[in-house]
Amino acid sequence: MEEMKIIYGSYINFMLLISSEFGMVGGRRRKIAEFRVKEEKKKSNSNSKIEREGKEKCSCRTKKSLIPASASCYPSTKITFTASMSKAVVVRRDKEYPLEKYDELIVKLTSLTIIGSVFWIPALFIYLYKKWKNTPKEDEKKRRFYRNLLLGLTLCAVLGPHRHPKVGQLLQFKKWNIWKSWMRYVSLQVITEDLHMDQNFDIQKDRAILAFSPHGIFPFSLGFGVLTDMAKQYFGEFRPVVATATRFYPFLNTILQWLGQVDASRIEVDRALANGDKIGLAPGGISEMFEGFPKAGRHPDEECIILKNRKGFIKMALKHKLPVVPIYCFGASKMLKRLQLPLLEKMSNLIRASICIFYGMYGLPIPFRKKLLYAVGSPIRPPLDGVALGTPEFDKVVDDMHQQFCEAMTNLFDKHKSSYGWEHKILRIV
Repeated sequence: MEEMKIIYGSYINFMLLISSEFGMVGGRRRKIAEFRVKEEKKKSNSNSKIEREGKEKCSCRTKKSLIPASASCYPSTKITFTASMSKAVVVRRDKEYPLEKYDELIVKLTSLTIIGSVFWIPALFIYLYKKWKNTPKEDEKKRRFYRNLLLGLTLCAVLGPHRHPKVGQLLQFKKWNIWKSWMRYVSLQVITEDLHMDQNFDIQKDRAILAFSPHGIFPFSLGFGVLTDMAKQYFGEFRPVVATATRFYPFLNTILQWLGQVDASRIEVDRALANGDKIGLAPGGISEMFEGFPKAGRHPDEECIILKNRKGFIKMALKHKLPVVPIYCFGASKMLKRLQLPLLEKMSNLIRASICIFYGMYGLPIPFRKKLLYAVGSPIRPPLDGVALGTPEFDKVVDDMHQQFCEAMTNLFDKHKSSYGWEHKILRIV
């Protein structure tokens, strides 16, 4: 028991060390962050002045253009897009600061730690088990060490109190500086032109079901929507709905717990909505990992999302009288690649867990650098008077809302794909 206490204590100290290194201690990184904020304010004021001058000089700017007038008049000027530039369109992009070596290092290390945990954690447990099993019985001290270490790590992963959402709040997880490096890595952009067509809906304050597509090999679209305080200004505070299988990946599961995850089971989602929570989900789920190229019959210019038979989230929205907000994330499906192994795909669908061999830069679980462009659609609302559950009318309304959602996703893709440079691509709903 003493050894287990030492192991658990060391683990807690490690977590506190990580939090202080990346988010809770002053020092050089915090000074750098403060300097960047000051510089951003200066350049924002400068850009506002240029924009006012540009509006007078340029007649080429259209109402729906995503590029400020100042950009066409001053092509060499670096522009930071903000909400103040347009009432109908909210676009933000981290262009002020190029990706530095420090940012690249942070992204690579966190990728290997978090995304790579699906590989190294099982490997660690297998290694410890083999070491315990292969140690001679005469060396009781060494066997006891490996046994207690394995048992301690298992208990921490399954029962450790560090997984509680309040621990994430205490550590200020969403404020860690590593996420700023990630935001620069993906050059996050958000377009809410279609969302602002509904003047009676505030995505930051109103309850809703946010539906992100595509899921991708790793759910980057949903992850960046909930992970940082920076994204909160676009989507508000919400709880992510994640696959039940994530509980088998302890390190990843801890992070999801800190983010207030909701298990993807119908009972848990229903409970969260009944408690007044706002949720975000990826309707395609883990099955979407295996759609699209290089799957047989798929073309490289096709983007595939699974929606045709996914109506559970629509039923939940109708039951709780909540709007559904369609959100398409360009680039999320291209950050990682996978090996096409049909046998693993069948096993994954059978046990409802993702068994996939994927890779990124250098053949490692480090995502390729792709900018992420979120196109947020207008909310799809259920009937105001409500519909009784289990009736033919309920099923009809579900079908109607589902059809609206599929059309909204297609329209978002077709409308904004040229802004991402995907004019040649088409969206395929399966």
